[in-house]
Amino acid sequence: MSPMEVEMNAVQWCTKCGQRFSYEEIAKATACPACGSVGIPCSTDKDFLLQINWHELKILVIWAERWAGHIDDGDGSDLGTVRSIARRLEEQADCGPLMLAGEIMQLHEHFDGVETNVPAQPMVVVNGPGAVGHSREPGKVEG
Repeated sequence: MSPMEVEMNAVQWCTKCGQRFSYEEIAKATACPACGSVGIPCSTDKDFLLQINWHELKILVIWAERWAGHIDDGDGSDLGTVRSIARRLEEQADCGPLMLAGEIMQLHEHFDGVETNVPAQPMVVVNGPGAVGHSREPGKVEG
């Protein structure tokens, strides 16, 4: 199946890497075929456009990032998923980082000699767009 056919027939996408899949691709899958994540995937019928202020979104992402860092089971999957979601959101608007670690990294870029105990943000796996470019307004039927 071509990438365009998958996009047209996508029924789920990986919450961690954003890759979209047709039913045939995931029928017997026990993990994301692209990145191996065992997290619960997103259903394409819940891809919505929502209105939010960037500051509100930043508050939610920073809380999620912090919570995921506390509950992570050691493999980085929870925190990695939060970072991947934040990355997809950041790429939609030129409003700066959503994660606290990203803001701290900006301090390092703009001011010499700033010292923190916050580790640099690791690279995140992005295999697909997730809901970006595939969303609709809540209550609107596709078609």
